[in-house]
Amino acid sequence: MNEESVSTEPLEHHGAATGCMTEELSFVSGDDRCAATLYRPAEGEGPTPCVVMVQGFSLTRRDGAPRYAEAFARSGFAALTFDLRCFGDSEGEPRQLVDHELQREDAAAAVRFARSLAGIDPDRVVLWGYSFGGGHVLHVAAEDRRLAAAVLHFPMADGLAMLRMIGWAASLRITGAMLRALVGRRLVRMPATGPPGSLAVLTQEEAEPGFGAVRGEGSGWRNETRSRPRQPIAAYRPVKVAGRVACPILVCLGDRDTIVAPKPIVRTAERAPRGELRRYDMAHFEPFLDGFDEVVADQVAFLGRHAMAGSR
Repeated sequence: MNEESVSTEPLEHHGAATGCMTEELSFVSGDDRCAATLYRPAEGEGPTPCVVMVQGFSLTRRDGAPRYAEAFARSGFAALTFDLRCFGDSEGEPRQLVDHELQREDAAAAVRFARSLAGIDPDRVVLWGYSFGGGHVLHVAAEDRRLAAAVLHFPMADGLAMLRMIGWAASLRITGAMLRALVGRRLVRMPATGPPGSLAVLTQEEAEPGFGAVRGEGSGWRNETRSRPRQPIAAYRPVKVAGRVACPILVCLGDRDTIVAPKPIVRTAERAPRGELRRYDMAHFEPFLDGFDEVVADQVAFLGRHAMAGSR
């Protein structure tokens, strides 16, 4: 067995309810092991394409993503969800550390792992990323010319624009916390979300109820984050690498999204040589909730055009 492919549970068939089989696996990223769940179509022969799914800020593989993974599997695609290092069931210390450099490494390691799996076509791997994870997908896709396609699911494309959007008061609270941590040579510790006006990373009205709504069964999500003062959110600007993404890329934007800034998302689709933009009358968490059917239909159609056999 490949040393990265360690099955912790036997393959399970979930029957007609989900139309897919799941397997609990893990892979190595850096010095740590990341927990992963592989969803396969219940029926079908031959190597299948695989969608590697990168989660959003502080979320685990149990939060929101399984509904999409099951839908992809019912449509003939395998899907690999995983916990980023320091989150959920994955290894990594300190816990709840949001480090975008390490998380990009995790995303790239997940793609390599998917390509190594039996029954997966290594030339038809797609990278999918939600929110903060969408930024990681842009960076990995800009370097990995072998990807069949990429999907940005309501992505965070520009941290500077996001900071401007949340308003000066919230920006000052976050900046103050970063400066205090820098002076004290320690990590920044903040809740992931909280009510408007609180000292948390995301305090928009939709944020706190949104996290609660997408939290899945068995989730290890915790309302706690740590970050490095040398990695201010304003300095993380994935939109700048969009022009280097060679594969087809679907960019999904919510017109009522108050978590991520819309203009950089539009610019991402415009700058990507093979970018496609889809706009929805939705807020940030709605594609996991009432907006699921509309968004997943567009994504499955996109995957069918670019990741099925003979489509490239």
